[in-house]
Amino acid sequence: FPVTIFPDLVLALSIMHHLPGKTADWIQEFKAIGDFTIVEFALDDSARAVTKKDYEIPKGAKILGHSESHLSDSIKRPILALCK
Repeated sequence: FPVTIFPDLVLALSIMHHLPGKTADWIQEFKAIGDFTIVEFALDDSARAVTKKDYEIPKGAKILGHSESHLSDSIKRPILALCK
């Protein structure tokens, strides 16, 4: 990623598993809004994430790091960067 000020940044932190419909559709909408999208994905620590059928890390995503889950001390949630 370029080392510049991000003109349009979308933060989708720990919300993907709460959104209805297809995860891939939401990712595309977020990418359409801003030049950069930062997404945090809940994992097995969330019953909602486990039950979503298309809930997967998108191709081309860069893993920035991991955050601690508020539901489980043993789970680290991936934080991803996506570009348009």
